[in-house]
Amino acid sequence: MKLFSRLAAHFEPSIKPARPSPAAAATPPLIELPSHTPASDYSVWVPQISRAQMLLEELGDIPDSVAGHPIEKLILRGPSLPVRAHSLLEPERVSGPAELSERLHANKLPGGVVVMATPTVSQARLWRWQAEANGVTHVVRLSCELERANLGLDPAAEAACSRRPDGQAHGALSRHRDVELAPATAIPPSLLLDTFEALMADAPAPEAHVAFQSYDGDDRSAVFGAGWKVYKDLRQLQKAGRPLDDAAIEHAVAAAVLQMKTNRSVQLLSEPIHVASLLAMGHQWRDRLQKRGVRFLPQPEVRLESLGPDEPVRPGPRHAAALRRARAGDWCAAIRNDPSLQGLSFGPLEGSRALQRRIRCERRFIPDARLQGLAAAHLRGAWATPATLVLERPTADQSLALAVACLSHNIAAVFDLTHPSELSAWAGPDPMAHGSRSFGGHCTAAFEWGRRGEQSLEEDLPGATSIGMLVSARVNGSAVTRDLTVDPVTLKDEKTEAEIRPLELVKSPLPPGKPVPPRALYDVAVIMERYRADGPGHTIALQCPDGDLRAAAVAAADLLYSRFQQGELTEDNRLDAVHDIWAGLCREYSVDLADSPEQLAHLMGMSELLIDIGKKTMRWR
Repeated sequence: MKLFSRLAAHFEPSIKPARPSPAAAATPPLIELPSHTPASDYSVWVPQISRAQMLLEELGDIPDSVAGHPIEKLILRGPSLPVRAHSLLEPERVSGPAELSERLHANKLPGGVVVMATPTVSQARLWRWQAEANGVTHVVRLSCELERANLGLDPAAEAACSRRPDGQAHGALSRHRDVELAPATAIPPSLLLDTFEALMADAPAPEAHVAFQSYDGDDRSAVFGAGWKVYKDLRQLQKAGRPLDDAAIEHAVAAAVLQMKTNRSVQLLSEPIHVASLLAMGHQWRDRLQKRGVRFLPQPEVRLESLGPDEPVRPGPRHAAALRRARAGDWCAAIRNDPSLQGLSFGPLEGSRALQRRIRCERRFIPDARLQGLAAAHLRGAWATPATLVLERPTADQSLALAVACLSHNIAAVFDLTHPSELSAWAGPDPMAHGSRSFGGHCTAAFEWGRRGEQSLEEDLPGATSIGMLVSARVNGSAVTRDLTVDPVTLKDEKTEAEIRPLELVKSPLPPGKPVPPRALYDVAVIMERYRADGPGHTIALQCPDGDLRAAAVAAADLLYSRFQQGELTEDNRLDAVHDIWAGLCREYSVDLADSPEQLAHLMGMSELLIDIGKKTMRWR
């Protein structure tokens, strides 16, 4: 009651403060709301403090280094708060010095947000140049009178300078809003909400940014920057007719807090009172909409299982997914800034339609010398790993090159990841269709299907099928042979012919243009494991139109699954394993993977599945 007794002195006697919850009374916040805060703010803010504490515990620790380099760095003559180097308006590599040269203490976050320390008078020209370069049109400055005096700022003069003589606004820095807010105080949720509704009334363009500034870049600008994301995310849910329940609000807040910590500073938003302000703002916005007559879908009933006293708190599925995305974004940014990538050569495959795709030049698939000068078209592809070949989906005129590759590289299985929606663009005979075809000059390719024909693998992966076949090829009248010495003892037989490669065509369709989800990665990796058992010298080929990200994601899943089967993957090291695999593929196969944090996040999700399922095949027992 001590908190509300102080509050009551600031309002009319008729206002009776609500009794705080036992959890809130047991752990009163060290930082309180300003004395002039309305009672309605207290009544929604105080109950959220205990939930905010739990949310912060669920989010867990945020990585603060990559490959031994600190992610957060100090800025020369800047505030004492270290910030993420990769997302600064003037970004720096993670491997750079621990203290950066003088620059704006400002980070650009996804979703059109810049969170920063208020620029000094001497930084005014640099700030305007950076604002124009980054499309910053709106500025919300959080300060008190003493801070403005220390910085030598004149709000009236700034507002005048930001407009043309005829009254029309500049593009950059055209909208200024000063919010009176002292440091070391909690932020009233109604202040957040009123500010955001005022911003939305004069909304920034979709490509523009809003800058939130505070003295030394403290928690005030972080709360407003995270709150702006929460506000926009909840508006999107409401427009889409999605339930705006407590879980949705908590998910939006968790995602915003993670984004702030992984793109600005892990030290920010670490106090429950600041997270409580974000949660309370979400509840207040929902209440305002309900008073305006907006109806929401019914809130589903949720059952919470209690944990034992010694059982650690685990993040819910939504929070875990948000944490994976945040980590993946951080890791991908660090990989892009890795100086070891600068000396490597990447470029598109010769003859490929995917001209923007960058493949490590040394890993490109080299056409068989025996096919030079022949009319048979060459394959386009590259080695993702020494035992995984990624191919652009071949056409019928590439059948001979495909058959020769199957024999020369001992390919045990070809996984076709093409989705049915893409088949219309691949009209013409199947390059692996049953039968033999001639390419002139005593050159033939044969794919002899087994009697069973196409078999369903629906129980393993939706839409998947397999076809067993024997592959052979002749070039200029000579049979192409394979290396039998790589076969394990269990496969060696006197009747084994070097001129024939037993092979399985596995059609495992994955939707194009989307990251492959964790369960699909797991399912495909389990099927691939069956053909890895043929021996260490046997290869698997992955093919899809243009050899896109799906194949690389499956190659990564195969590497992760192999580590798991060998007993090298544990709960403690699984994230390190995922990072090593993804960074290795970026370096050795395609640097473009560093632009796919969503796919990396799904690979983290697969690692969780592996630990939870814990099933190993007979091969590794």
